[in-house]
Amino acid sequence: MNILTVNTGDEKLDEAYRNFQVHVSSFDKFAEFQNYFNKIVKTDDKDRLNKWLLKVLFIEFRYGRTTQKHDFDILLEKVKLEKKEQLEKWLKDNLEKVGGVK
Repeated sequence: MNILTVNTGDEKLDEAYRNFQVHVSSFDKFAEFQNYFNKIVKTDDKDRLNKWLLKVLFIEFRYGRTTQKHDFDILLEKVKLEKKEQLEKWLKDNLEKVGGVK
């Protein structure tokens, strides 16, 4: 997982988000992360916890995924049209080989 840089305008929130992502990316399976999360959570207040988790999801979708481009997309923007078409064909052909796209 790439660490996404978010900019919500709230320095403390941005820092907390980066720290949270570091912990998420250090686990291979959700169950492992969930066990870790349950050990470190400092509240039994489910409403407060749900609000916090929803805030993390909101930030991820609002500032993370929607503003971040994949490295391949950035590459396609930088190369000439002929090379772009060649790279797109290469990607499509390779995805078809592994059964990802038809």
